[in-house]
Amino acid sequence: MGEYNRSGIYMVGGVVLGMLAATIIGQHRSRLRPALAGLISRGLDAKDQAAIAVETFKEQTDDLFAEAEAIRQERRGETPGVVTQAKQASEPQQ
Repeated sequence: MGEYNRSGIYMVGGVVLGMLAATIIGQHRSRLRPALAGLISRGLDAKDQAAIAVETFKEQTDDLFAEAEAIRQERRGETPGVVTQAKQASEPQQ
């Protein structure tokens, strides 16, 4: 079976399943609506938790890079947090 035929079969199958789902939802709307709202609510909770986890990871990573930069400057004999003339010259002008 060719790739186009297989894609066409999947498309027709998806359309049939979509029509079937629309029919079922139409017939059982009063019972499905609270369940779907609850499911969406749980999804929003999961999104919020993921955003918190990402923000925490970002803060920890920023702290780690700041510590690494301080160690690097110490190793080079520079004062941490002080920008040297050589470092200023290498940074792009804004």
